[in-house]
Amino acid sequence: MKIITTTPEELDELIKKSVRQAFSELNICSAAPTKPLTVDQAALYLNVPKPTLYLLTSQRSIPFRKVGRRLTFLTSELDNWLQENRRKTRSEIENQCDNTSKIIKRW
Repeated sequence: MKIITTTPEELDELIKKSVRQAFSELNICSAAPTKPLTVDQAALYLNVPKPTLYLLTSQRSIPFRKVGRRLTFLTSELDNWLQENRRKTRSEIENQCDNTSKIIKRW
């Protein structure tokens, strides 16, 4: 048995990520599959230039599929990717620091 120590914020993020993944798997199994987007459509959907989208795929930073020589994207996977790559706001970071300092003071 291994004991891992985390902050409440880290635990919160782990739980949220697990729940998102579980819902994502349920949506894939139960919902009708979404029509794949082309590179042009995905770039419009994400509001990024096509070269940026190609860069993200070459870095394997974004979920995609390759059908023959064509790249395709699923909106559900793009939505999840956007959510997972969300940057915290300054106030969220400050709150996290405040909460961490309170925990440290208790020790």
